[in-house]
Amino acid sequence: MISIRKIFEMYGVNSEGIKLVRHTNKEITILETFENNLERFEAYQSFQPSNKYGNATRIAVFSSYHKTTALFLGLWDITGFTENSNLPKNSIDVLEKHKLPQNWINELGRYMLKMNPLLQDLSRRLVIEWGAGTLAWIQSGDKEVLEIAKEARHEKVTELLGLEEEAGKDEVKEAMSEWREENHWLFPKIKQKFRFMFP
Repeated sequence: MISIRKIFEMYGVNSEGIKLVRHTNKEITILETFENNLERFEAYQSFQPSNKYGNATRIAVFSSYHKTTALFLGLWDITGFTENSNLPKNSIDVLEKHKLPQNWINELGRYMLKMNPLLQDLSRRLVIEWGAGTLAWIQSGDKEVLEIAKEARHEKVTELLGLEEEAGKDEVKEAMSEWREENHWLFPKIKQKFRFMFP
């Protein structure tokens, strides 16, 4: 098994201060917004309750994908946090501009987040198994990497693999294994050094 934190290590990223974040399509459509309106996406994930990301120094951000899987979007550095009581007056303008819930101005603080380019070539290519605890959308543990595709994902994994939407996890994993054999995927930056690790 190759894990997401092993991927961090391979790319020279210290994983100690990284929280894993899996956004779902509750207030916004995550993947579509990330692709077409990054400013709105970043505003969305910056408004959070105090200490929501704990002592993390970075967040590895994923979009909910098929069933209990998650699609990697990127890595963000946490550079600061402003408590709700200290939010600047223009925060309401940010919420209005990006059509985010107005009640957040009374309930949430705001993280200062800066996209980190270290893992950007894996954005929308890397799929992990999040597990059954999808309600726990921020986690500190490790996750199995199911796939790293050649190109960025825009469609659902079931469409890519020719499966029905309700396909179960075992069926998806079996189809992914077959897809890997057919496409012979390898990590572009490290395929020589770590070739022995891949199917």
